[in-house]
Amino acid sequence: MFAYVNSKADKIATLKNPAAVHLGLYFLTCKENEMKLKTLALAVGLAVAALGTMEAANAVAMLQIVEASTQNNYEVIGDAGGTNYNNPSAAGGAGIGLPTASLPTGGANWPNSPNLAMDASFGNLLGIQGYHASYLNLTEAANITFEFLGKGDAGNHNQFEISLDSGATWQLVFDNNTSTTCDKNGNCGATGKKSFFFNAGFIDFRYLASIGTANADTFTNGSDNPDPHTTRGGYFLGCDPYGATFDLHNCGNVAYAGLTDLPGAGDHDFQDLGVRITVPEPGTMLLLGSGLLGFAAMRRRKA
Repeated sequence: MFAYVNSKADKIATLKNPAAVHLGLYFLTCKENEMKLKTLALAVGLAVAALGTMEAANAVAMLQIVEASTQNNYEVIGDAGGTNYNNPSAAGGAGIGLPTASLPTGGANWPNSPNLAMDASFGNLLGIQGYHASYLNLTEAANITFEFLGKGDAGNHNQFEISLDSGATWQLVFDNNTSTTCDKNGNCGATGKKSFFFNAGFIDFRYLASIGTANADTFTNGSDNPDPHTTRGGYFLGCDPYGATFDLHNCGNVAYAGLTDLPGAGDHDFQDLGVRITVPEPGTMLLLGSGLLGFAAMRRRKA
């Protein structure tokens, strides 16, 4: 059996022994092969993981708006409700709000888009299209990012919460008096952007409206989002009007939610706590899978 040699005399004696030299070379070759096998195993593992990632990417997570009833829930938000696209301010600020355009006061100034529509109840000014009395659905499990778009001119205290255990417990995400807002470029303050992992189905979020007043109410996605033109408030859902494609129900990876905290036609601007909701774009997952496959191939060639 090959043994390590330590002294100079032992090394010289070993080198003069051809059998010992051959055995030593054999030992070193075995160690090199062992390292190559480990490298190859790592490459195979990464390739399998990459294929799994790419397979998952084929089932892309999408956001969908589902109307809660068969009545006409269509809504257009042309009223900026005190928001200011160019100067959203900081904690508890008015924010950029849900997309509106062409205001006579020059307040909010989102870019125009052919997917904005005229709000007949607000001088036919342009705003995001969508639905009240509706719910937001996630087609596949995914990480969801929420961005606080401000509180507009809301005088009431409102909050946005999510649940990660099917409604057993709820955690605060945004408070319209204290959370920092996100600007027009998606840059957010310390408390203005948060991400969580959700399973497929109705996304577990809710609005707490008019906290501490006689009109205090709770609106829960998937179970309770009334028509705000009646005796309660509610929230609006709309697909991104600036995406490459546009559909009123199938939002792709970006949707907007906006609260109106009081009932009645006099307060339906849905700017009392605005939230942008996003899931990763399909290209992000495909790029990750492709990168892992390329890395695995490179390691295999080196082995």
